[in-house]
Amino acid sequence: MKIAIYSSLISTGAFASVVAGLSRALLIQGYTDIDILYVDNKIPVPTEKFPAEVRFIHLECKRTLTSIIPLIKYLKCENPSVIISMPCLLYTSDAADEEDSVD
Repeated sequence: MKIAIYSSLISTGAFASVVAGLSRALLIQGYTDIDILYVDNKIPVPTEKFPAEVRFIHLECKRTLTSIIPLIKYLKCENPSVIISMPCLLYTSDAADEEDSVD
């Protein structure tokens, strides 16, 4: 099973450690085909933090917004079973929490 991890923040130190930890955990679980997709950042990707089995795919763009076309090309060519977009941000408003609560 091919797993792709997409991130525009991969070059930041702490976040790279999180993605590296995720890729290590996936390898331990037996997933051996892992791609890290990233956009062009001014700071180089700290590849030394990642397991050697992980493949890095540079989407050849400078901004997250412009990475959509290269991302579509990757998806068509590589056909990963799962794509994880990081960071995963969750937003919950107080109003939504109140509507979902059960009395």
